Amino acid sequence: MRPRHAILIGLVLASSAAADEFDLYTNSVLGKVAAADGAKQVDKLSLADLQRTPQVLAQHDGCLVIVRTDEANWAKLVVRQALRKQGDAEEPILVVQRYQTLRAGTESGRQAAGKSVYMFDGQQLNLDIGQVVPDGRGGDIEFRRDGDKDAVLRPVGKAKFYIVSKPLVSAPPAAGGPSPGPVVPEDFSGKYRLIANGQWSGRLALDVTEGGEVTGSYVSDQTGGDYPVKGSIGKQPHHIRFNVELPATRLEFEGRLWTRGKGALSGTVTLTGREFGFVAVRDGAELMPKEEE
Repeated sequence: MRPRHAILIGLVLASSAAADEFDLYTNSVLGKVAAADGAKQVDKLSLADLQRTPQVLAQHDGCLVIVRTDEANWAKLVVRQALRKQGDAEEPILVVQRYQTLRAGTESGRQAAGKSVYMFDGQQLNLDIGQVVPDGRGGDIEFRRDGDKDAVLRPVGKAKFYIVSKPLVSAPPAAGGPSPGPVVPEDFSGKYRLIANGQWSGRLALDVTEGGEVTGSYVSDQTGGDYPVKGSIGKQPHHIRFNVELPATRLEFEGRLWTRGKGALSGTVTLTGREFGFVAVRDGAELMPKEEE
């Protein structure tokens, strides 16, 4: 049996490796979609249109769709067509491979999210609550058959619908990251996948100045909230302290940046006087550098 700590590290690394351009489509990016080159507002999207639309996200084989919901939230979806066997015939359906509705007033806080949603003829998806709903119950998009062969996805009510055929934001370059030498304060800067005590997880972004001041944000997987981060670098170069300010309390982190490869943080987090362990893996990092394998 594999040790529990090895399983945990594997899960964090897999989550970190899975990060892709989808995460870069924040509220500030989606808010400019109406004027963006490569995005077009449409009143419907047929399955034939899906086949013609270029895929703009490298790690997804579906099309990127942006929706302004009837509650004025921004949502991003990756959709593709599929066929479902129905007796001797094949019924066209729509697969929402991934979607996320962003919370207003945050950059990437989550209002609702989901994966692998199958939509059949006549079904609607309410993106503000993340549920398939009956007609008239606040649906934002609807999938409906259009004749015997094709089908369409279209906005419902006040929702607005945009199809994206070119990237709206550039993926960060692979080069860069931490410095190659001894740890300096700026080496902490970056985006991480964080798991604490096997029960809390989310996206941690740190920005550290040359003087050692720490700022950033933490987006919780559990609540979708986007919480501010503040802290400082300790007396030891690879030591960091930072707090995540929750609505009614705070998470107090004390960690060490791994000096070999600088790909992870690990340490303790304190909540209401109780201390737990955490690990945070930098996006794209290798926990065991190749030369040390």
